Amino acid sequence: CFCIGTDKVDLAAARRKGIPVFNAPFANTRSVAELVISEMIALARKLGDVSKELHEGIWNKSAAGCFEVRGKTLGIVGYGHVGSQVSVMAEMLGMKVIFYDVIPKLALGNSVGVPDLDTVLTQSDIVTLHVPATPRTKNLMGANEIAQMKKGAFLLNLSRGTVVDLDAMA
Repeated sequence: CFCIGTDKVDLAAARRKGIPVFNAPFANTRSVAELVISEMIALARKLGDVSKELHEGIWNKSAAGCFEVRGKTLGIVGYGHVGSQVSVMAEMLGMKVIFYDVIPKLALGNSVGVPDLDTVLTQSDIVTLHVPATPRTKNLMGANEIAQMKKGAFLLNLSRGTVVDLDAMA
């Protein structure tokens, strides 16, 4: 598994068939961090909407509602391998970076650790999640947390699906 965790693999079946399974938490760190950056920019520039319109034959040259990520605040929840790499890349783009982690972490670059999740949610233009699936993180982002986010802020979940209460997103 080139990811962090083997919870989606039938380990017993793999063992019976002699298939080795191992956890490789560093294998895709940079790739995932780059994906986060590309998703932030795509959302900021409304690339999904524009692509859909182009495929429908609509040429909408307006940039209304789009923005550059430079000068925006990125809030990272989970400052481990991926979260800290996202931090470094986001600063390179001119973003202010704040982060929250349940384990005290040394900030890289000019990023700033904040004392709680609420601070990340209320101060960030973009929030990205990088936490493991645990009982503590199940539905970490629910209706109350989403309501705390800035109007128009984006939420990226690059954690396990159970971290966000999907019904609360509706």
